[in-house]
Amino acid sequence: MAFAMIHEPQITPLGAGADLTAGKYLIVKAGTVDGTVVVATATSERLIGVLQTNAATSATDGTESVEVCTGGVCLVRAGGTVTRGLAQMFSTGSKVEDAGTNVNTIGIAQQSGVSGDLVSILVTPGGTTGTG
Repeated sequence: MAFAMIHEPQITPLGAGADLTAGKYLIVKAGTVDGTVVVATATSERLIGVLQTNAATSATDGTESVEVCTGGVCLVRAGGTVTRGLAQMFSTGSKVEDAGTNVNTIGIAQQSGVSGDLVSILVTPGGTTGTG
């Protein structure tokens, strides 16, 4: 089923702070150097966006530019169950899944999916879920 983009994505060019040659559609966090990103690795991390391009080289010093969706509707890879309308959090492999409680979130699912699917989410970095 096709999904129409209803919100233009906000794309921010940032430097690769790690090898991102296979990072397209994964969740990223800020790298250790200003202006760089690396893939997220835990639910406790501050998530800033979704990688929309692969890096052309494996440079890790920020000189390789990548495009990061930092707002609007963008595609992301599902790592678990994704339910339209629910908040999304980090899942194994820097992917998304329905958010649990007391976790940082990356956005709201705009369509449902299962592990391995590409799904649309409204990217809203900096969110957290409460205790319910």
